[in-house]
Amino acid sequence: MDLLAKREVERTAPAARTGATTDTGLTARQRTVLEAAYLSGYFDWPRRRTTGAELADTLDIATSTLHQHLRVASGKVFEQYFDGDPFGSSEAGP
Repeated sequence: MDLLAKREVERTAPAARTGATTDTGLTARQRTVLEAAYLSGYFDWPRRRTTGAELADTLDIATSTLHQHLRVASGKVFEQYFDGDPFGSSEAGP
């Protein structure tokens, strides 16, 4: 398989998001960690810009704490996105 294209994106926090509320149930700290991870490129693949350890250092928290916040926050966001349905539809599972 050959790489056909490569794109680099610089992300910045939109000014309008200051004080924005969501219905995801995230704590302020979970939102801060999740947003910092997203904006720093932590979720990019391959991860070229920020590692978990670097991000944790930036936020002045332990790496294990960073990963705990990301797991819980991601779960809340996914639950909200999929409306609480683990199968992503209104039908029952298999």
